[in-house]
Amino acid sequence: MRFPKLIRHRKCEATIYGKSKRYPFYRVVYRADGKRRMKSIAAYAEARDFAEKKVRELAEGSKVPALTDKQAGDALAALQRLQSLYQSTGRRISLLAGISEYCEANAKLGERPLSECVDSYLRNLAVVKRKDISEAAEEFIEGRKAKTIAPDGKRAQLSEGYHYSVSLWLREFAAAFPGHAVCDLTKQHLSTYMAAHGNVAPKTRNERRNVVRMFLKWAVRQDYLPPNHRLLESDALAHEQADTEEISFYTPKELRLLLDAAATTTEFKRLLPVIALGGLAGVRLQEITRLTWEGHVSVSRRLWTENHLSKPSCT
Repeated sequence: MRFPKLIRHRKCEATIYGKSKRYPFYRVVYRADGKRRMKSIAAYAEARDFAEKKVRELAEGSKVPALTDKQAGDALAALQRLQSLYQSTGRRISLLAGISEYCEANAKLGERPLSECVDSYLRNLAVVKRKDISEAAEEFIEGRKAKTIAPDGKRAQLSEGYHYSVSLWLREFAAAFPGHAVCDLTKQHLSTYMAAHGNVAPKTRNERRNVVRMFLKWAVRQDYLPPNHRLLESDALAHEQADTEEISFYTPKELRLLLDAAATTTEFKRLLPVIALGGLAGVRLQEITRLTWEGHVSVSRRLWTENHLSKPSCT
């Protein structure tokens, strides 16, 4: 049999070279993707079958002949890995998309291995949990309830009145977005909520903003919001300059009438300590309500007996 032998199919061809003393294999040579390819085969029949197969693939426009055996093996192994990923996660990724993404990441990372950077990222990543806003609000409220209970001999961290107001407003906020998780909140949601309270005083709106800000910061600590959520940058949560209100006060004569009425009227006697503390000592109502009854009586009696009515410190 004379060699080389030319195998043709349409315009494509492959050449079979015979064995030699120095190289005891048949060599099938062809060009694919502009490059010269060669395959060594021990038996002539196998070499001819291989050559005929390759020229048909080339004639049909197949890219397979352009791959070396090692490249073809790597491609098959990569496709198997991608199939395993799909079966375990449900995510279908093409071989080209996977390699492209890897190359882009590798170029950005330089000498650092991709797996090492991914591990580092995951260690510092807070996994955000989906939590309904209403459920999160109740969790927040319940968590602060214990702070309204005063330990023996000490004051409570939060007054019951303040806790009640925060709870009321936070439940109202949650009710504005039924079916939403905390992580679904956007700046537009906050703008919509604050726009619904345009008819109240700026001071009241600022108090509502403070409650929402407090809730969002708590949600980050609970992993209900990502740390980089940026909701606090919303214009809707920006502090609003409140108009200065005119300060009103009781004159000494008016305060004397209040105290006399409370002291001489049975149903108002219980208010005498409150009026005395607020009008003569300037104690705020929330502070008065946190005092013990013994403290009310002792302080109001002292103020009453010292007759400070001539210099009231009322506000």
